[in-house]
Amino acid sequence: MKLPIKFAFAPEEKVRNLSFALLSSTPIVVATGIIAGAARVELPSPFGVRQAAVQVFFYDGLSGEYISPNPAQLLSLTLQKRLGYEAEIYRPKPNFVGAILQSLLAWLSLWIALGLSVWLFKRSLTTSQWWHLGSMAGSVMIWRLLQALTVSCWLWLPNWRSDLVLALLDIVQGYPVSANLVWPVLWRGSLWLLTGTATFVHIFIALRRSFSLSCRGSLASLAITYFAARLIYTLATAQFWR
Repeated sequence: MKLPIKFAFAPEEKVRNLSFALLSSTPIVVATGIIAGAARVELPSPFGVRQAAVQVFFYDGLSGEYISPNPAQLLSLTLQKRLGYEAEIYRPKPNFVGAILQSLLAWLSLWIALGLSVWLFKRSLTTSQWWHLGSMAGSVMIWRLLQALTVSCWLWLPNWRSDLVLALLDIVQGYPVSANLVWPVLWRGSLWLLTGTATFVHIFIALRRSFSLSCRGSLASLAITYFAARLIYTLATAQFWR
């Protein structure tokens, strides 16, 4: 009985090229962790970042009771114009080791998820394709590096003030915001959204070009990669930080 996964050795020159591509993507992953640590940014998943120096507390503006950040409850209170919030700014020391480990785990999670999604569609995965996927996952991490910059304390917490964070929350809820804060919030938010979207576009194009998947196949593979990478990363970080 033949296994559905096929492993084959690539020519020596191709192996050298793949090794170089893989090694060249490693500095991107490490740099992502360094920037995230310096910017006080965490990686909650391989596809997003969040600012660790800000903690927002939500409460019912009518009763004054603090609530958990449940999207359904937040939306309900927002529509009723009853959602209140407080933002606390912390000044944690840069955690370079933790941030680099998060970046490495995000890379490995994305690598494994890409391998799974490609195998499900191609029913074969050679060793050269596997190493190519590792290089691809490493190149995708450039968007996490850029996104870490877009939510960094340098952009959102100038002199550790919370003005921009509170203005963002007001804009989301439709409250009036001072004109001198609207533009700084919008261009920062647009950069965050752009880098997040670019991640999925990058993976979609790479899958189509490298593995000759159809448009539907690439979209399906992208969806599998997304959910699998998030699951693997969540399990990995839960075990690691236990």
